[in-house]
Amino acid sequence: MVRFLSDEWLAEAAALTAAAEHDDAICVVEQVVRGNDRDVRYQLRVSPDAVRVEPRPAGTADLEIVEDYDVAVAISRGDLDPGSALASGRITIRGDARRLATVADALAGVGDVLAPLRDRTEY
Repeated sequence: MVRFLSDEWLAEAAALTAAAEHDDAICVVEQVVRGNDRDVRYQLRVSPDAVRVEPRPAGTADLEIVEDYDVAVAISRGDLDPGSALASGRITIRGDARRLATVADALAGVGDVLAPLRDRTEY
């Protein structure tokens, strides 16, 4: 088992998405998950066909998505739709939200790529 959003979890997520080239990123999304004792930040480099997880933010993001830990857990488990969380104010976006719309399909597919990790995740 690996703890959700730990350094080990982020490294495994990066390895699972490593096949995705990130030199042709059309959007960089910085994910900020607010926890009780610390915030976790990582980036999603979105190319036309895939998403690559970068455990350590590198460079400037096009937009930032902020959510609490319990929201991130619910989304990761598949118990909460990100769109519903956004509509209800449980997720906030900083930056050009229109950019998010252009990469929504690619972002939606990252859950499938991370499924093997989700099965071994401790929340």
